[in-house]
Amino acid sequence: MKAETLSVSRRKHDWGTTRRRQYKYDRPDYPSRVFLEFGETVWEHLENRRSRPWQELKPVVEEELKRLGVDVHKLSWNLNAGCGMCPCSGGFLVDGENGKDWYMKVVK
Repeated sequence: MKAETLSVSRRKHDWGTTRRRQYKYDRPDYPSRVFLEFGETVWEHLENRRSRPWQELKPVVEEELKRLGVDVHKLSWNLNAGCGMCPCSGGFLVDGENGKDWYMKVVK
């Protein structure tokens, strides 16, 4: 199993330009996140989101981040990494790096 980086984005502060308040997960001072794509349909994702093999994926994601030059102090799985309200977008939180979101594809 390995991970391929699809894209990287940098978060910005929302200074009241939208009607929605900015969740702490979307702020640039919150730890960076890694979201994983498994090549599933939406229905399959909803069925499988609570049973991800995150312990097997952790070293794979660490290796890919190190390849990209990111100094990974700690990598922790968080089922609510996306917005904090629901477990629909689980991902890894990267301690020591703030304000970026990586999107990776898991290849078997």
